[in-house]
Amino acid sequence: MCVNRSVKRLRTAGARLAGVLGLWALTAPQTAGAQGHQLERHEPTPAGESFFGVSTPWYDETRRAAAGLTFDYGRDVLAGGGFDAEGRFVRSVNLISSQLVGHLDVAFALGSRLQLSGTLPVTLAETGTARFGIAPVTRPAAGDPRLGVMVRVLGRSDVDRASLHLGASMWLPAGAQEEHAGDRRIRGQLRAVVSGMLAPRFLWSANAAYSLRETAALSSAAEPGTASDEALLSAGLAYVSASRRFNAGPELISSSATRGPRAWSREGTNLSLILGASYLVGGAFQLGPALGVGLVRSAGEPQVRPMLRLAWAPRDEPARDRPVTRNPRVNIQPVQLAAAPVQPAPLAAPVEPAEEPSPQVGSAAPEPIAEPVPAPDACAAPRLEGEPLATVHFALGSAVLDAQAEQTLQAMTAAASEARRIRVLGFTDAVGTEPANQALSAARAAAVKAYLVSRNVPAARVLARGLGVRRPGCAAGPSDQDRRVEVIP
Repeated sequence: MCVNRSVKRLRTAGARLAGVLGLWALTAPQTAGAQGHQLERHEPTPAGESFFGVSTPWYDETRRAAAGLTFDYGRDVLAGGGFDAEGRFVRSVNLISSQLVGHLDVAFALGSRLQLSGTLPVTLAETGTARFGIAPVTRPAAGDPRLGVMVRVLGRSDVDRASLHLGASMWLPAGAQEEHAGDRRIRGQLRAVVSGMLAPRFLWSANAAYSLRETAALSSAAEPGTASDEALLSAGLAYVSASRRFNAGPELISSSATRGPRAWSREGTNLSLILGASYLVGGAFQLGPALGVGLVRSAGEPQVRPMLRLAWAPRDEPARDRPVTRNPRVNIQPVQLAAAPVQPAPLAAPVEPAEEPSPQVGSAAPEPIAEPVPAPDACAAPRLEGEPLATVHFALGSAVLDAQAEQTLQAMTAAASEARRIRVLGFTDAVGTEPANQALSAARAAAVKAYLVSRNVPAARVLARGLGVRRPGCAAGPSDQDRRVEVIP
């Protein structure tokens, strides 16, 4: 039933996207000759994502909104010259020596399966030599705004080993083709994303996309690389810290023209390598530097591209642990009970009292001696309300659900769907520092919550919290029983 609903939603979204892109195809010219197009080739991922050019979508389990700026500076962007007798391009002048572009990014998550994004590129400054009808811009020029949608089909990028996402983007012409900051007509792109956690500390992603674009050129004397339809392939691998706030790794992005005089040729192909890192400061502000290098270049692909991302991307994290009581409003005080009269037992023979004064008639009986109250066991597990519906265990230092854990959760999904509230509590063993264990327990709880939500348990009913080190016993060293998540109604 749930699968049928998901398939129906995907078909509806696909039909709408196909209709929009079909309208573009009917109105776009099929022959070359248009003059002017967007020179900038870098299309940044939405704010809050791990990579700069390879998509790894996030949804409301991770964050609800993000906004930021991505700056990229290109060196040796566009050259002018001519072709020799053997058909090789000979550079004679740098038309665009350097280019600084800023991208204003915004993104929103609508539930656990839909992400909407928008990007506005602005060419801030350029240097170079004006020739062949091409000149560097002398003032900021806004380019074509990009609108994007991404749908989660299976899994989740930051939890599962593999996940599948489908999306589309559209660029709306802003009339900036004369300043090589935009195209004359609307552009479209279809994208498929496969990504996941290769290991507890490594995130991977692979993208395949196809762009629909009007065939256009900047000048007959400009560097080869006429704009046209393109096929794009990209992949990234990043190390991710236990707190999920830091990641770093390489990205490889390639594109090749599929239509026009340079289709599938060396002159219509681009290949770039990006080495980037990102850190979430205070759990809300994303700071990310990167350096791109053009390995195979045509028009618009710079030799070197330094980048910087500044974004507000607050991550939804469980609150820190607080003691759990059965009823915080009830303050239980110790009650002193009145001593009951002591009835002397019959003795076989008279016993002389041991130098203690005989009790006077009418005097109260002596108070009983209170037994010592044992100190609370610091190693014991916290007292929780209710019995767990399920308990799943994790490998050392991991927040990834294995097959047995998924099977355990699947067995209790029906009961979880009927509960008014579900608490997902994550725990770790005593190995490592307190901050790292707190973050790891929160990641484990988030992984279980994501699984339940993916099985149509309403996200609003599920409260995920990381409780750090809460050991069920006092055994020394790491324990499988400590590395767990409990699902409690």
